Amino acid sequence: MAIGETFSSRLRSRQKVSRFSLGGSFMSRKGRGSRTFAVALALACLLVPAGAVCAQTPADEWGRDDIDPYSGLPRTGTTATGPADASTTSPQYGAGGVAGFTQNGQVRQENMPWSGVWWPRKPCELAFMGFSQGLSPLEKYDSLVYSNWGRNPGAAAWEADPQNKHNDAPQQGVDWAGHCNGLAAAAILEPEPKASIRVPVGQYAAFLKLNIAHPSYARSGLWRDGQDDYRYYRASGQSIELTVADQKGWLCEMYMDVNCQQFENRDLLGRRYNSPDPNLQDPSYRDIYPHYFHYLLQAFLKNRQQAFVCEVDPGFPVNNHPLFKYDSTSVYYPNQGKYAVTTTVYFTDYGRGYNDVGTNVTRQTYTYDLFLDQQGRIQWGEWTGSSQYNHPDFIWIPTQLARSGNGYANTALDPRFAQYLMGRNGGRQQ
Repeated sequence: MAIGETFSSRLRSRQKVSRFSLGGSFMSRKGRGSRTFAVALALACLLVPAGAVCAQTPADEWGRDDIDPYSGLPRTGTTATGPADASTTSPQYGAGGVAGFTQNGQVRQENMPWSGVWWPRKPCELAFMGFSQGLSPLEKYDSLVYSNWGRNPGAAAWEADPQNKHNDAPQQGVDWAGHCNGLAAAAILEPEPKASIRVPVGQYAAFLKLNIAHPSYARSGLWRDGQDDYRYYRASGQSIELTVADQKGWLCEMYMDVNCQQFENRDLLGRRYNSPDPNLQDPSYRDIYPHYFHYLLQAFLKNRQQAFVCEVDPGFPVNNHPLFKYDSTSVYYPNQGKYAVTTTVYFTDYGRGYNDVGTNVTRQTYTYDLFLDQQGRIQWGEWTGSSQYNHPDFIWIPTQLARSGNGYANTALDPRFAQYLMGRNGGRQQ
């Protein structure tokens, strides 16, 4: 912030362009060969084939999976066929329990995900909230493009248009919706902006501000209807200041479109649960299953020191956070053929202020059982205790900024030009 050194490495991965329009706040807690192809993750829903639900028995479920059974788990005090001696009961571990594995992993310090605000959709602050010079982050972008090329791209207007689903004020949408997925991806893939920068204005120097008093007054079709929805002011000074908040806001918006690693076995990452009521009989509520969850912890954090994004709420809200560290301990029950695992994970929490720098950390402890077959390979897992109702919903692994927009990110904000204005040469090396 030792199950055998690795689970099976025969994981076949594909690079997919995953499309998210998810958001949320942390206030709701409850190998071989690769190819590239496109996959759409629909609005607030991770697309997984509806028929790929969990089977009634671990053996049947395992038969449909694309990754091999996990292997190499040391079982302290046991042989391949059972306990090495009869002393399997102790006050420390309970009836039949012996010490199991311990394990941990975390991201490299230079790639620590940073904190930021999740830019909720109701107040639409990227378009309406000014951090310096009376301009919002996207009004500054419009002003810089206009000042250099004499053309207004309309990024603030795009954000304010309710049709684009980034401004929920006119429809009174849910409170948790926002840019948490863009924030989580940017925090993993981009170095943190840590100071304000000043960008010179060009020959058409002007400040552009939306001619709309409040996000609830924004109309559908804004900017696209041919009307100019801005007021133009003579630029005061020779530059525009991009605060830490402005820069993080641009990055969050840009990374609403992100390339994301997926797997042939879609169940590996979990599916979104899209109901307000808990239901332990619904596979999409019970997943992500803990044997997959623990595989990802080991494969990415322990073996690669690479963070990934975890949707932490198993219920209806969507609440994405980078997961960057874990510590696991376990008790092995040879008579039951299982490990009882306790894992504490560490997430990057939201920033406390718009211009804050650094990483706010929150942690969560989960408990789960991992069940073994006769050869000592993990076949299945189930959440236990309160973790049945409070566990991650699904996981995704961002890989790089998507260069072709799909409509979830602001299409009037050009990522390449934004990166140029911020003096950035590309993301982190994972």
